[in-house]
Formats: sequence, structure tokens, C-alpha cells
Amino acid sequence: MTLPNALRQRLAEAETEPSAASAASRIHAVVERDYALVWRFLRRLGVPATQVDDSAQAVFARVLAKTHLIVPGAERAYLMKAAFHASFEARRAAQRARGRASEVEPEELHSLLPLADESLVQRQRRQLLDAALDRLPPDVRAVFTLFELEELSLTE
Repeated sequence: MTLPNALRQRLAEAETEPSAASAASRIHAVVERDYALVWRFLRRLGVPATQVDDSAQAVFARVLAKTHLIVPGAERAYLMKAAFHASFEARRAAQRARGRASEVEPEELHSLLPLADESLVQRQRRQLLDAALDRLPPDVRAVFTLFELEELSLTE
């Protein structure tokens, strides 16, 4: 998973400020290390596929804005908390948009081109997982996703 250009640009801008250069380089390392983790976590928390990139970028923008508040070594915990809150915001926005839009979900539209068997099986498994996760309360869903799917330790 590669970082969006806008996120790369914000990181580069933060690193040019002399007083924040060391904090920005620390956060830059965190972004490089944990971007894919945050992306997957947001997706498993129910953020629509079309909004995951924007939500992940919003999480890291919050991290850049609050660099001075983040204790070194606790970056991942801060990221997961920010991602958890971002998932609520994204799902709320999606629900509002659904109320104004048609009844057809973009994820339910299928291409007329045949898909490879492996891709189809993977999509079906992902749908089953998403359906199971949708039935869990948000706090249980977050813990399950972080521990079981992302294989983070209890302390993380």
C-alpha cells in the first residue's frame, strides 16, 4: 500500500519546519510503518471502500496536527484511536449520503466482464467477514479487528 500524494506532501511540509523536524521525522516513520495497518483497520470497521483512503489520510492529518501530544512509543495506540473515531465519522457520512442517493450501493454493482475465480472467492470471503463484523458492537469490533485480524498484541 502506497501513501497518497497529499499525505506525502503534508509530511514533507512538516519536516521543513525546524522546531518540528524531529517530531515530524518520527511521525513520518510511523506513517510509513502503519499506513497499511490503519487502512485495513478502517476498512474492517465498516468504512466504505470508496472512503477508506480519505479516512486514512484524515487519521494521519490528525496525527500531524497533534504530534506534540503523542508520547513517543504510543503512536500506534494514538493512530488506532484516531482511526476508530474516523470510522464513526465515515460511516455516519455514508449513511447520510445513502439517504440522499439511490438505493443501489456502489459495492453492489458488478462489472459485465468475468472475474477470475480467485478474485471472486476472495471478495466473497471479505463480504462474509464484513457481514459478521457488522453484527458486532463497535468496541468489540475494534478489539477483534486489532487482535485477531491485525495480530496486534494486547499492549498495542
